[in-house]
Amino acid sequence: MPVVFSYRCRDLDQPYDATKSAEPFPSLEKVWADPRNLFCLTTQTGDTFSQVEINAAELSFTGGSFPGFVSDIPTGVGDLYSQCSRRDAVKLYNLRPENRAGDRITIKAFLMLCPNHPQADQLRAL
Repeated sequence: MPVVFSYRCRDLDQPYDATKSAEPFPSLEKVWADPRNLFCLTTQTGDTFSQVEINAAELSFTGGSFPGFVSDIPTGVGDLYSQCSRRDAVKLYNLRPENRAGDRITIKAFLMLCPNHPQADQLRAL
């Protein structure tokens, strides 16, 4: 069965309350449409990744911002989709001189999975 991700998100502008569950979202488009400053974790169902997902994960952990940090496809893909859920994704990549090449590779992997991200054009321009 193909892998599908859903999202559990909380508003970063609200005080953290451990007694409340994160709010579920079925898709990135629903997360992006929400005006709040959300931080999301992914939930995976299914077990067959697309070739694009595999390629993006491999790219991100072989040459991205944190090479070698993630060594398995499910974690790598989940992490990238979690990053994709951020509407302010440009803030994730500050392109520090010492890590500029790695950040650009991570952005490329990010855009492989989320080409329609609200800040995709800004990310491509970095």
